[in-house]
Amino acid sequence: MKRNDWVFLISVAVYSLLFYKQQPGLNVLLFNIVLTAGALLMNPGLVKKRNWLLAAAGSLFTAGCVFFYGNTLSVIANIVSLFMLSAMSMYPQTSVIIGIFLSFCSQGASYVFMIIDSIERRRRTVASGETRPSRGRRFLLSVIVLLVVVIFFLMYRSSNVLFYEFTKNINLDFISIGWCAFTLLGALFVYGFYYNRGPALVAEWESSLGEKLQPPVPEKPGFFDKLMSLANERYSGILLLVLLNLLLLFVNGVDIAFMAGDQHLPEGVTFTEYLHQGVGMLITSIISAMIIIIYYFRGRMNFDGKTGLLRLLAIAWIVQNAFMLFSTACRNGAYIEEFGLTYKRIGVFVYLLLTLIGLAVVAIKVGSKKTNAYMFRVNGWLFYAVLAISPSVNWDRIITQYNLTRASHPDTSYITDLSYANYEELLLVSRMGLLESYINSAGDSWGRGYRVSYGRNFSRELYYFMYRQKYARWQSLSLNKQMVYARLLEQKTPAGKDTSLDLSYRDVEQLPYFNLFANTEYIHAAGNKITSLGEIQKYSKLKSLFLADNRLESVADIARLPELSTLDLRGNPVKDYKPLYGMKSLREVYVSIRNLDDLDALEKNLPGARIMNSPDYSNASFF
Repeated sequence: MKRNDWVFLISVAVYSLLFYKQQPGLNVLLFNIVLTAGALLMNPGLVKKRNWLLAAAGSLFTAGCVFFYGNTLSVIANIVSLFMLSAMSMYPQTSVIIGIFLSFCSQGASYVFMIIDSIERRRRTVASGETRPSRGRRFLLSVIVLLVVVIFFLMYRSSNVLFYEFTKNINLDFISIGWCAFTLLGALFVYGFYYNRGPALVAEWESSLGEKLQPPVPEKPGFFDKLMSLANERYSGILLLVLLNLLLLFVNGVDIAFMAGDQHLPEGVTFTEYLHQGVGMLITSIISAMIIIIYYFRGRMNFDGKTGLLRLLAIAWIVQNAFMLFSTACRNGAYIEEFGLTYKRIGVFVYLLLTLIGLAVVAIKVGSKKTNAYMFRVNGWLFYAVLAISPSVNWDRIITQYNLTRASHPDTSYITDLSYANYEELLLVSRMGLLESYINSAGDSWGRGYRVSYGRNFSRELYYFMYRQKYARWQSLSLNKQMVYARLLEQKTPAGKDTSLDLSYRDVEQLPYFNLFANTEYIHAAGNKITSLGEIQKYSKLKSLFLADNRLESVADIARLPELSTLDLRGNPVKDYKPLYGMKSLREVYVSIRNLDDLDALEKNLPGARIMNSPDYSNASFF
């Protein structure tokens, strides 16, 4: 087996080890290092390619952001970076946008090319007269055969109770059908990364495009050349840009008067409409400006000695469009000051920045006689730079701090929907009771109950974050998450006035105790995988505990809750209810007991409680 094959297999194994059932964190950084090193092992000459080095630096930087923050934006930026790195490994001279397109095509067709390459390799082996497989190929075939056998073993054990009973002591928890499928998808991704099979014709065509305009070769003029001679084209361009400059000058003048004056909007127009209309006009205006300028300076006009005025008018229009960007940014800033900061409003600033970059590149094209391919490439790299740098900022915390300290009308429901990064700030707000005002804002009790049970309330997300961090494995390590978690553990004051904690259907396996939830009176944790309640007794104020459809076998820990009045144990394989006997605080108990004698004993020993039984016969055998 060749070196490239070993690189591929090791990368797939690392992928499976790092990512299966894990959150983004250290695993992303380690995997990026492996892929970068693997690409260099396959092609050491890449270290001399500037574009590849930039893509490698971008992928490692964004992976570092994932390791530090572990947020969605950094993950998206890293995926884009890996797509670029894959394309640059095969086509080092390609542009950012074309490179991403090539990698997208490669990933989509990787399973096809993997099969084709295997057949082609076999054909070459037969043609060379080699009849006995090499040691490496036998190893690869053995791994594939073993995986197939394991898959069938798991299927047989799931479908036959007797076979399961006979083999239950064989611990293959680390292998499952889900793990096999996950590893297979990882193999397809890694193959598409190392063996980029995007349309080669597209890459070759794009690489052949120059960046510096060349004087046009004299040819016999055609019909349209006679209709639009160079002089006529220059005249039409000057006339058009003069009128457009005057029009845009008037528009910008109105904006200046508005910003410098009393800023009263026309009757019936809200500030939101004013802002959105401004952004919409900006989009249309900037795109139109670029198209018009690109059209007039596409070729022969660049080498006409009489285009000084046309160039000046084009630059003036670019400057006026840049001013329109500034006025729109001011409107967006005023809107943020009134209604708060959100990702969408930050996105407006990002769009304005990208548009300004685009205008600057157009100005360079006009002044330096560059081709459209130059614009395409430079804009792609600059846009990517903005994307790669943006995850290094803790946006969630900035949004939260701004909205709580500077916005006139902060939206607390919005900031509670952000990530873990703002939990420390939200704790202060929660202790003042502001977050509960969102939950209680519904007009009726049903609406309030719906928001508590199903909405993304702060208490639930805070507890689930701390739960995941407590049991997180090293692959999911995120530095900022760990620092926030450590500071949360140090806090002794309860999180807020909310005494209800909804953890239903969150895939939790235990209910650990945290000081921030010492006042919890109601825990809803149905539909999970809870097997142990070792710290439940620390919730001394707990009154209601809903644990339906979990995996509890023992209720001994529940007996140490002095104020518990409602207990739901339906759908749990509880073997012995005797620890509950004598609990005077219990008033309602929901169970799933098939043995009537056990049910009678429970009712007899809990005389003050109403016992409601829902027997579970899903695993019972009637034959």
